[in-house]
Amino acid sequence: MSLSRALRLKDLSAAHAAIMGRPATLDSRIAALAGVQPIITSDLTTGQAWLRGAPYALTSLPGWSFSRASAAYGETSAGVLQPFASGAPRLVNGRGQLIEGARTNLCLRSQEFDNASWTKQSATVTADAIAAPDGTTTADLLIASAASAQHRLDQTTTIAAAAHTFSVHMKDGGYRYGSVRVGTAGACIDLQTGATSNVQGGWTATVTALANGWYRLTFSGTASLNDTVRINVSNDATVAPTFTGDGVSGIYVWGAQLEAASFPSSYIPTTTTSVTRPADIPLIDISAYSPAITYPLTMYARFELNSLASDEQGVLCVDKSGGTTDVAYLLVNSSAAGTGFIYGSGATQMQVSGGAIAAGAITKSAMRVAGNDGRYCQAGALATLDNTVVVPNSPDRIILGQRYNLGGKNLFGYLSEFAIIPGAVSDANLQRLAAA
Repeated sequence: MSLSRALRLKDLSAAHAAIMGRPATLDSRIAALAGVQPIITSDLTTGQAWLRGAPYALTSLPGWSFSRASAAYGETSAGVLQPFASGAPRLVNGRGQLIEGARTNLCLRSQEFDNASWTKQSATVTADAIAAPDGTTTADLLIASAASAQHRLDQTTTIAAAAHTFSVHMKDGGYRYGSVRVGTAGACIDLQTGATSNVQGGWTATVTALANGWYRLTFSGTASLNDTVRINVSNDATVAPTFTGDGVSGIYVWGAQLEAASFPSSYIPTTTTSVTRPADIPLIDISAYSPAITYPLTMYARFELNSLASDEQGVLCVDKSGGTTDVAYLLVNSSAAGTGFIYGSGATQMQVSGGAIAAGAITKSAMRVAGNDGRYCQAGALATLDNTVVVPNSPDRIILGQRYNLGGKNLFGYLSEFAIIPGAVSDANLQRLAAA
């Protein structure tokens, strides 16, 4: 039977399964697109995996391991923060696995604004007033007092003069506007539309809309030594206005976070001290697989970046543990372009980039790793062929959301699908895998 006829029959089989109420699995769809049965496929939106066609729960896949020695949050597509226990992968139903590098929240009492760690200026706080973005009744109401003044919360920090990001969740509590400041920089948010205004001090402000009228305002820039962070009730679209409150109305606040980074990560709760959330490290040990996974092979990933970084972010990697000389991986480089990278025989064999990737956008990429035949593809567009590739030594593990040899460069985002496919798939099938 010809390959084209076999592919048509696979596509028809998948369509027939859907008609009969048995939707085609990701594994069968990848097989149809690639023209060959994948070795490993995973649909991280459902936590499913397949090994040479046999189904598994991802966490039961032979060789699977995961570490993160703390609890953490993921965000559903509906804008609800979902808690995950220490050591549990953040498999967010319908969205994928959230993978992040280590981060520290420097704010104290991050959701206890009635605590003395937050100084009140012409304001009072009603603790645990409504449901927070994670569904718990832990959000506070920051009330503007009946005085002509600024109405705010202050917390003095002990930070260095460097890039920082401050974020806080806010909701209309009788006043339409809230604002944040770090030192002399500031920004205002409209809590009915999510629009920002009056962004000051050379910083940047972004907003994430969440469920039930909540917004997360994120403010990034270069802080000065020991800057004070502030959260203001505002009666108009300006930063820190002076006005007379009514002693009843204000804004709801929850989840304040200050990070020594140029972009935000997921929320990290604190109490009396700063708290570090360790990196997510998902691994698949393939050293005992039989038959072994060897080159040539093809890699595929579907992912979504939460934020753009000034450094690369690893997406999917196959490597040989204990060194840095045998690796093939998909990444986003420091210029926010998707990239395919191959290293073998002590030298970079291929480093080819595709188009720019935007935060919040779904991206599909694939790479063929074969002797004298390396090709990267993103959103269906083929990058330049590299016909001088020397393949690395055979891999013994797969790393999700990080680069080779567990060397950091973490993905800050959601990996929703991946596959390791035997052999060098054709250009046409590479395009089909990575089609937008």
